[in-house]
Amino acid sequence: MVKLLNLSVAAIALLAPIAEASDCTAGLRYCGYVLLRLGNYDAQIRQALSDGGKPINDDWIKNSYFDCIGGNGGLIKWLNKCKACVDNRYGNSDTCLDN
Repeated sequence: MVKLLNLSVAAIALLAPIAEASDCTAGLRYCGYVLLRLGNYDAQIRQALSDGGKPINDDWIKNSYFDCIGGNGGLIKWLNKCKACVDNRYGNSDTCLDN
């Protein structure tokens, strides 16, 4: 019985980080660094930059601006590279500062 309980606790501990990741909200716009914090967006961000012929480096990943298309996995579309990108918190689009 104790082994079964230990196994259950271990399984929950392994799955907890997966449960924390979430998808973007369709219609909202996000800074790259916010998407990275929100969920598993690294590969999608890199692909969106690559599709647009943009550099794939830390600055472009974190300070690019994306539109959340939504759907399964929270699809995103690259919009712009920001001089600075501001996190406007949950439920609001982030702000891309160009100047």
